[in-house]
Amino acid sequence: MSTAWRIISYGSSEPALYSEAARRLRGQCESLGIDCHIPVIDFEIVDRKHICLYKPTFILEQLNRFPIPTLWLDCDAALVGAPDLPWEDPWDLGFVPNTRRRKTRDFLVKTGFRARSTRWVNTVSGFAVAFRPTEATFHFLAIWNYLCKWPDLAPGGDHKRMCWARNMMKLREVNIAQYLQKCVVRDVGKDKEHDLRGMHRHKLD
Repeated sequence: MSTAWRIISYGSSEPALYSEAARRLRGQCESLGIDCHIPVIDFEIVDRKHICLYKPTFILEQLNRFPIPTLWLDCDAALVGAPDLPWEDPWDLGFVPNTRRRKTRDFLVKTGFRARSTRWVNTVSGFAVAFRPTEATFHFLAIWNYLCKWPDLAPGGDHKRMCWARNMMKLREVNIAQYLQKCVVRDVGKDKEHDLRGMHRHKLD
């Protein structure tokens, strides 16, 4: 018997680019018969950082309401097939490795940050994250959500703070790139647009 799961995301009503992207992703889920919840939200503050920092709040609310395996996709991703993730295996979070190492080096140079390990930079991507409703997952989301409640806490947005939360605790993680590589295209219409071929060969740091 297959495990019930769903895809979640959201778009902002402004700019129109993201409301259109959310409707497109919702339509792709529906055409593939995948349960989803992808609203278009009217934010009082139309600011990219503010809108993005809402991500863990939204995910936590959805997992509290529907505690079933859940895949987050940024709304500007395209779904071209139905992912078949190993939802029945014993893990908490699923990530796609971040292979854009140049951005990592640039961040270290710009900030003067000295890390003993690259775990303290963005070694995983944020456009696709899988959640199994475990105690550790809810703990992770609570930490991430707290960090995102304070926009002026530090430079960076939801992605940076997600990586901070990830490194504050021990999680059972799985690389989900291999399950998404023929199904998801990230950042449609942007310079980062691509499918995920080959990314599954990278280990999660």
